[in-house]
Amino acid sequence: SNLTNTTFNITASNATICAGSNATLTATTTGTLPGAITWYTSQFGSGVQNYGATLTVTNVLATTTFWVGTCPGTFRVPATITVNPAPVISGTAVLANPNCSTPGSITGLSVSGGTPTLTYSWSGTSTVGPNYNNAPAGTFTLTVTDANGCIDTDGPHTLVGTSGPSVNTTGLVNTAQN
Repeated sequence: SNLTNTTFNITASNATICAGSNATLTATTTGTLPGAITWYTSQFGSGVQNYGATLTVTNVLATTTFWVGTCPGTFRVPATITVNPAPVISGTAVLANPNCSTPGSITGLSVSGGTPTLTYSWSGTSTVGPNYNNAPAGTFTLTVTDANGCIDTDGPHTLVGTSGPSVNTTGLVNTAQN
């Protein structure tokens, strides 16, 4: 008999990313493939996406499943890119500039979405929530990061400080005795 029995298997990696990120899926094979590794957009039929052991997808906004198999052939296994929702900063920043007696603040923003626990940072200064109180003069951007590393930013916002009183020392004579 001239029949050839081909035994093979394909396994595929999944990926978990933040919305708008890129993902690379990888196929691993064992045995002798009857054709080329082929990535598809559906489990059955056509819809060839790419050839080769990896598939890179850019700017993924929603959870998506691809199928990897051989061409020719009908054996396909799924590989899913799971998209985690990022936190979303909303509202309008209300700026209070610092002065001689009162520190500044940036308030009025709120955050929704993302996977708890969220962390908040104003240009490197950690805060409990999206408000920045006791703020010095300077330019600040709020970065909110969730448990999956997904982020959103808001800013930059600039707080302008008022300097304290100045003393003109021109003509000043030091008469202090030791």
